[in-house]
Amino acid sequence: MFDIKTTRDAIEKQYIGFSPNTTNVKPAHLANGMFRVLLQARYDTNRLFRFVYMTLKDGSPLLGSEPQTIYDQLVAANHIDANEVSVQQLGALRTALRKIVSADKAVYVGKAPRTATQALDRMDSYSAGTAPFVSSDRIGQDGGEFLAAWLQRDAPDFTAVFRDALNQGDDPITILAAPLLDAEKTTQHTPDFSSTIGLADTCPPELHRGMASLGAAAERLAGHLNAHPNKLARLRMGMLLGSFLLVRYLADLEHLYQPRTTRGRPIFLLDFSTRNDDPIRAASQRSYVFVCQAVTRFYTWMFAQYLEREFPIDALAGMPSYSGKKKTADLQVIEDIWQAAIEDHRDAPNPYHVYGQAVYDILALLAEATPVQYMRWIGIRCGLFWPPYNLQPTKQMAVRQDLLEVLIRSVAGQGDMLTLNDLQNRLWEAFGIVIGGRSNDLDLLINAGIYQADSQALEQNQAAFVRHLRDLSFARLLADGVLEVQVGTAWN
Repeated sequence: MFDIKTTRDAIEKQYIGFSPNTTNVKPAHLANGMFRVLLQARYDTNRLFRFVYMTLKDGSPLLGSEPQTIYDQLVAANHIDANEVSVQQLGALRTALRKIVSADKAVYVGKAPRTATQALDRMDSYSAGTAPFVSSDRIGQDGGEFLAAWLQRDAPDFTAVFRDALNQGDDPITILAAPLLDAEKTTQHTPDFSSTIGLADTCPPELHRGMASLGAAAERLAGHLNAHPNKLARLRMGMLLGSFLLVRYLADLEHLYQPRTTRGRPIFLLDFSTRNDDPIRAASQRSYVFVCQAVTRFYTWMFAQYLEREFPIDALAGMPSYSGKKKTADLQVIEDIWQAAIEDHRDAPNPYHVYGQAVYDILALLAEATPVQYMRWIGIRCGLFWPPYNLQPTKQMAVRQDLLEVLIRSVAGQGDMLTLNDLQNRLWEAFGIVIGGRSNDLDLLINAGIYQADSQALEQNQAAFVRHLRDLSFARLLADGVLEVQVGTAWN
């Protein structure tokens, strides 16, 4: 009847803008995809890759990247002087440079070549910030491409920060790697987002407002980033926010597409506690669970919309397929879930919803990754979710210090002087963030079904938040006992 794997990609492109279908995605992947769209270009990074990637996983040398081979090539190209640099010295530089440009561990061989001249199946999203490092990598790129298209519309100053930084080649990493970089660029055509609802002129008002509100936070951060003297830090801080925005966007999809449902926008309860048995920790984990449930419900709704648009209800008696799955056990999974849907839909108030749930259940069991897993890993790697290991699948929202600074600068302009309550109000309005201590925080949590923390626990969490603000030099206690928050132009 239809293939779930291939149909999923088209449906996600329409309703979301990209396919959250991998757990390998990292901010470096998002950055590479985003930079390609902003520059409308990509570069040949083969020489750089062979220089920094020397051995395969089993320890054997990568063909064509042997020390003597690379040394002879650079001598022949007059990039090094054989009288001044030895093979051993060059080897030390290769090791050091690899640690720098693959700091995010996003540079590796996908499939080992059989000959030295065979084209490399490489994954290379570099931890660097100049145009010639922008590659044609494939992993997790469409999320970054969507970010670029979205924020060029709703945060043009923010994307200009990236574009300007990428065109500056005076940072230490670029200077060190200059002999290995190719100045010749290949034009990169902007991906086609004509079918993406959120980027179309006919975008529903609620969806457009929600995306524009998140874009406004990026635009506020742009003013701070432009004042930062280090362009690599500007790029890193900008991508921290970009990664966070992608998580918040995925969490918001149900609310943005179905604003009239009884469920509100999922809450991000930030946990500043230090004890595992703290009620704030349990409450934050509960808010994480509700975010994951919102994503799952959105997918069910999204698939139901597709099925209702494309198939009469009787046609769904046919069995869908899942390309690439030929094992008997996998086929049995599809049959069992679909047969249950055929039985259940007859008495359901919305039969397409039953089939939409069945499509998601099949995807969750057979796909490489679910959208919840994608969101989890982006959240972990940008510093929002904790802990980072799989032994605890339910995460708390324990924001890392560098991301916290970015979030605060995203809601407060340069030189703004705020009360603590004002700052928390802005975090709530921009990002749906709750910390505690405000008069209505407990009611917000209870109305959302989060009962684990009482008002005292929330006040203690607020006190811990204040300590983090002081560590960032954002807060000071005035003589009258009032806490003042000032977001200056200086970066720590």
